[in-house]
Amino acid sequence: MQDFLESCMSSMQQLSQSPERTRLSWSPSKSSTSIMLHPVSLLDRIKTIGCDMQLNKRTNSRSSCVSAYCLGFGKVCVNKQCQALAVPASIPLIRDSDLTPADDEPVLTFTCGSLASMTNWRGSRVTVKTLRDSRTAYLDLLLIEQEYCSQLFHPQLLQLMAVSLSDDLMRTSLVFEPVEIGSLHNLLHNRRAEFPVLQERWLLSVLLQVVEGLQFLHRTGLVMRSLSSHSVVLTKLTVAKLTCLGFMVPSSQRKCVKPPMHIVLPPSLYRWAAPEVIKQRPCTVQADIYSLCALIQELYTNSEPWGTADLDTIKKEIDAGRVLAADSMLPQPYYDVVQTGLQPPPQDRTCSLHSLSCTLQQDIQTFSLEEELSADAEEDLEPEVKTPNWHTIVGEPEESGTEHNTNLKASHVMEKDLPHCD
Repeated sequence: MQDFLESCMSSMQQLSQSPERTRLSWSPSKSSTSIMLHPVSLLDRIKTIGCDMQLNKRTNSRSSCVSAYCLGFGKVCVNKQCQALAVPASIPLIRDSDLTPADDEPVLTFTCGSLASMTNWRGSRVTVKTLRDSRTAYLDLLLIEQEYCSQLFHPQLLQLMAVSLSDDLMRTSLVFEPVEIGSLHNLLHNRRAEFPVLQERWLLSVLLQVVEGLQFLHRTGLVMRSLSSHSVVLTKLTVAKLTCLGFMVPSSQRKCVKPPMHIVLPPSLYRWAAPEVIKQRPCTVQADIYSLCALIQELYTNSEPWGTADLDTIKKEIDAGRVLAADSMLPQPYYDVVQTGLQPPPQDRTCSLHSLSCTLQQDIQTFSLEEELSADAEEDLEPEVKTPNWHTIVGEPEESGTEHNTNLKASHVMEKDLPHCD
């Protein structure tokens, strides 16, 4: 191991001193993902060692080709002009037979929308995503997601660990880090009996992690488009991560990225999708703002957006210019956030993820302080007069009235105006 580390250090020093001597050029059609999935062959390495012509090979100055610097088991790649130097990771390719479930533990299976399902193989400590829909329009969904996941790394993105192929090479599966709980949609609507009372601090913490994941994607010029409770998975009860990146596209505001293959959003995600996404129009980050507000409303009301309306009705309403309405059960300041974020024109969704993140952090700190004060006060109370520490996310009106937020028990969150949000 020491010899290996020393050889890596030597390679890095050689690269920093004379990078031209270790450069391997690739054709313009290759991307950084192609470099990861198609490493330098043994023949190329022999040629590289035995002939300086391969080492000194120059790229065409008129083309924007990708250059990869060979460094042991990894590579440093220089992509296009608008992208910085990157260090891509290797994505292992494994067989289905390598995924073995444990005999003494149940297998957890849950869906990610109508197109994909995820199975938690406890024996291998991974979660495997497979495609449920065999229609031609969605055959490349997992391949596109694999391409994005191999380039994006963030604590709030579900980590891709390997790609699995069936023995007949007809089925591709993505192998992710283990997911212990399942999707947020599965928890809210299918396993609620196991979690009858969800604490509001937990709710705010999940939302904050979703916001942080979206902020990272938006900083890279990407629009998720498919954000919903299906695309938020809980690796642990308190850890939320984004997945289902196959529908993601570069923002229409970013000019230096060539749009990849565009996959139409399935009707099963219309409940959370922005109007411009459903109508297949160019999208900006405001499309994700709309979906996030629909998700906030789902968490507080404990029901899917649009309620019991069928998908055809939702499509007709969107085509007629009508959108999801903010629910009066939402406490402040989140009612104002949702009301602003659900506006039909994207330019009218003026609240920012940064402002929402600040508000969520402040409210979580308020809950923590209340918990500490309540715990100190309970030490002086008799057992029969103790009061609970937690507030649930669902409350009943204490008195009738026309105000949407002052009558809820769950509205103990401090009312404040969002910074930088009109």
